[in-house]
Amino acid sequence: MSRRKLRHVKIRRLQSQHPAATNMETQMQSDLLDRDATCRFFGGTRPINPATLYRGVRKGRYPKPVKVGPGSSRWLRAECQAALDRLIDRRPAE
Repeated sequence: MSRRKLRHVKIRRLQSQHPAATNMETQMQSDLLDRDATCRFFGGTRPINPATLYRGVRKGRYPKPVKVGPGSSRWLRAECQAALDRLIDRRPAE
């Protein structure tokens, strides 16, 4: 059996033994947003440009990313939601 297939079998076995761990892993993955998902989160139907995101991070408008590996960053959904709530609270009343 190939090493890759063996790893897949081990993961499947662990998932079947610990369904809560699988749910937690799925929950954690959905709580992390990559750059494109973060741009869509703040831009809605018209995503913001990644340069706008990074400029906003430098200015404190958007949350800082979490480095998950070399050249790989993710944003926490809860922090993005808090930043969006602050933006909404700061807008002028009409």
